[in-house]
Amino acid sequence: MQTPTLNTNGHIGESALAVVDCEFHEPAHLTQAEAQHLFELELTIRNDLINFLKVGEALAQVRDLRLYRQDYLTFGAYTSQRWGFGRAHAYRLMQVSQVAKALDPCSDDSPPTHETQLRPLIGLEPQKAKEVWELAITRAKGGAITEAIVKKAVKELTPRRVADAKPRRPRWSTVSKEAKSLLLQALATEKSMRTGIGNDAGLKFMSDIQRFLEALAKIPKTNE
Repeated sequence: MQTPTLNTNGHIGESALAVVDCEFHEPAHLTQAEAQHLFELELTIRNDLINFLKVGEALAQVRDLRLYRQDYLTFGAYTSQRWGFGRAHAYRLMQVSQVAKALDPCSDDSPPTHETQLRPLIGLEPQKAKEVWELAITRAKGGAITEAIVKKAVKELTPRRVADAKPRRPRWSTVSKEAKSLLLQALATEKSMRTGIGNDAGLKFMSDIQRFLEALAKIPKTNE
């Protein structure tokens, strides 16, 4: 099982947070080159905690190369014990650093200053992320580009598809009298089956259920 990596299929960190950090390894010594690389990356993390973009890139390399393996069993244990923040936050930092790369050069005039600004862009295609950020800059009108502004821009440029909406289940009050009658009829037939009354009870029960389902299908899906 490989250590999870950021999505590279054209979407920005779409499912990195969904990956479970369940890979355990026995402590293993790093080579001299790996130890030097880890030292440089951790220097970046320590000195640039404010620069979330550099931190995200450095964390991604530590994870991908498993440079934490000498002292920690998992990447989550490394981020928690070494840096004081959980695995989820570490993955967010890595994701937003990927997002920031997609925004260049459109973010040169108004670069993101905090990782929360980019969270709403996680999972978007690079071109769509650029469009959303440019719209957020416009909506901010020279002021701070807040996470709320970016979220609003995302909703404006990525309207929810009808297929994504969860289907609403019709309440009993919306079921037609015909459907109610058919259901009661089917239940009565089922009772006859259990008590052994009627030779054709099984066939009648199936027929009643079919008619009931057909009646249900006629109910408008938009009903509350």
